Amino acid sequence: MALQRAATIVKALKHRNTSRAHQNGPRRGRPPRADYDRILENDGWVIAQELHLHPLRQPIDAHFAPYYERILKGELRAIYDYCDRNAPRFDPSFYELLGFLVTIRFYSVANQILSDIERRASTMGWPSERDTYEYWYKEIKPLCDMARRFIRGARNADPSASREKLWREYILQPLPTARFGSLVGKADQQLLLRSLHAPIDEQFRPYLERILTGDPSAKGDYEEMLQKEENKRHGELRRSAVEDLLKWSESHTRDSIRSRLEAMGCGGRELDLLRESSFQLERVNRFRPFGLVTREIFFALAKTNPLLTPAAVARSYACKIVRVSESWASHKGVRKT
Repeated sequence: MALQRAATIVKALKHRNTSRAHQNGPRRGRPPRADYDRILENDGWVIAQELHLHPLRQPIDAHFAPYYERILKGELRAIYDYCDRNAPRFDPSFYELLGFLVTIRFYSVANQILSDIERRASTMGWPSERDTYEYWYKEIKPLCDMARRFIRGARNADPSASREKLWREYILQPLPTARFGSLVGKADQQLLLRSLHAPIDEQFRPYLERILTGDPSAKGDYEEMLQKEENKRHGELRRSAVEDLLKWSESHTRDSIRSRLEAMGCGGRELDLLRESSFQLERVNRFRPFGLVTREIFFALAKTNPLLTPAAVARSYACKIVRVSESWASHKGVRKT
């Protein structure tokens, strides 16, 4: 269904572009401002359709949310309004949108928006390519640091462990034990319910007997039991979600990305560039809400020859997402540590 919708978009855009070519004849140089305005007005539905098929990570930042709602309705002027009113400080969700637009830049309307932003970056405080790179670097780097610490600890325990074995242990590692503030005072709540002749938690009854006999530790033991149960429940939910994530990642391949982009009308060298950018962006966005790096990033961190620093790996994958070279990142003086 998604591919059929994408094909419909491409056919409509091709028809529109062909019609304009016949009406206006060949042009050279930059199109006039009126053409830019017409593209924004007429092709906003293209971006909206793609975002409905591939939504940004939720929740959307509260300040950016009203602009995002307009974008989902095809009102691309919302992007310019947001930049004008918020430069030079932008919400993470806006950088997510820029990363997404990079992966569909072969659409003329997406390319126009990105070109406008890049052109105005230095004079109007709009986000530059460097800003976008820095955002993704800062998102990936802390996750790389944590993954490297896991790898070191696991290799100390088992020096012969393969990268595949380390990956499985990493992805399925249990959550650290948490303390849930909402459970503090639960014993007193149960005692209050009992005094009001209201039903109480059946699990509380053994502890109630201890409380009535003067056991000072009974309340704490009851709440500690609730803490352990809540940690177990959260751990089971996470493991189930991570197993679903692993299944998704196995079907989410570069070939599947290529097929989708080809169905959207992308081809040539642009196809190869977008395939890699889109592949990495989608995977990073799926794994990072769990506090995890992708398999590709993990394997890069687990390599021993050469041994790459977390900063180097984060820089490499931020560059892949933004579609810039690592030499560009170095020459531009962007973060390298």
